[in-house]
Amino acid sequence: MEKINIVFADSDETYIRPLTERFEAEFGAERLDTTVITEEDSFTRYFSEPRIIDILLINKSMYSERLSMHTIRNMFFLCETNDTGTDGIYKYTSTKEIYDFVCEHMKYISNTGINGYKESKIISIYSPIGGSGKTTVSLAFAQALTNLGKRVLFVSGEDIQSFDDDVDSGGFLGTDFKKDVLNRVEIGFADLAKYTGSCGFDYILPTEKTLFSEKYTFTDFVRATIMAKKLYDCIVFDMPSLLNAEICGFLVQSDINIIITEQGKAASKKLDKLLSAIDYKSENKYTFVCNKFNSDVQNYLSDEYMKNRFGIRITFGLYEGEKIYKLMADNSELKEYLKYMA
Repeated sequence: MEKINIVFADSDETYIRPLTERFEAEFGAERLDTTVITEEDSFTRYFSEPRIIDILLINKSMYSERLSMHTIRNMFFLCETNDTGTDGIYKYTSTKEIYDFVCEHMKYISNTGINGYKESKIISIYSPIGGSGKTTVSLAFAQALTNLGKRVLFVSGEDIQSFDDDVDSGGFLGTDFKKDVLNRVEIGFADLAKYTGSCGFDYILPTEKTLFSEKYTFTDFVRATIMAKKLYDCIVFDMPSLLNAEICGFLVQSDINIIITEQGKAASKKLDKLLSAIDYKSENKYTFVCNKFNSDVQNYLSDEYMKNRFGIRITFGLYEGEKIYKLMADNSELKEYLKYMA
């Protein structure tokens, strides 16, 4: 994932160090490209050439109109007095308060810049067929989008979440996340970093037990990721396999819906029933994927009735080994599709 370019500019080196440590601890040092400027000559040299900066925290006394010549997506003033204005914060408050202030007021971080602001594209991946490999396909989409330079967040809405081995997750969602969601607290950017892991793309940490036993709902995970829409280019949602009004409503709200099927007779019948329940032709946002395709087995998706109802856009063969989703991300049809979709 492309790093966030953050610059700290203040003449007090002892002051800056704990502030940078706070941001690196909260965001994750591997996510940041950090520059610290404490001397006037260094400041002049650094800004002597065009810069693209995601976040600039600068002592108000160092500000110059010449900074407007650079692309600075989020600028915050570190103020020596409590007279801070809307873009400033009293610099001698706690590093946590400064971090939270920046995250709360941060606009968009992307190579499109502030003027090209747009929220994340929501890609919902759904299948009416149990065992179709939906989660693996979802991870493959997340990986392929990451390979294209997109900032991606993967979210599992499954009741039983087992993707932790695929991404080598080192932890699970804790009680803080549960408390915030169940109490409907508006989770801010500062909190999001505590609830995500990274394996190239980011992901909301899995639950240790089932959603039901931990008293979560699908809607909780939808709510919990809304705050991420200004940090990511794409959010890949691994949908539950059940179909109800809530799921249908989310498919309507999503920007793109990927429907996973298989070539067998039972899968074909289930897909037929699904197509009778959703308005999949109303907008150009449904794409059909055949997973686990085997050319030696009869393909029930290719009969005239099914071919007239929809068209398969992407076909995944039979993959074996560990981290299968990474192999699938190199699928030529997937890469060609994402080139135009994303």
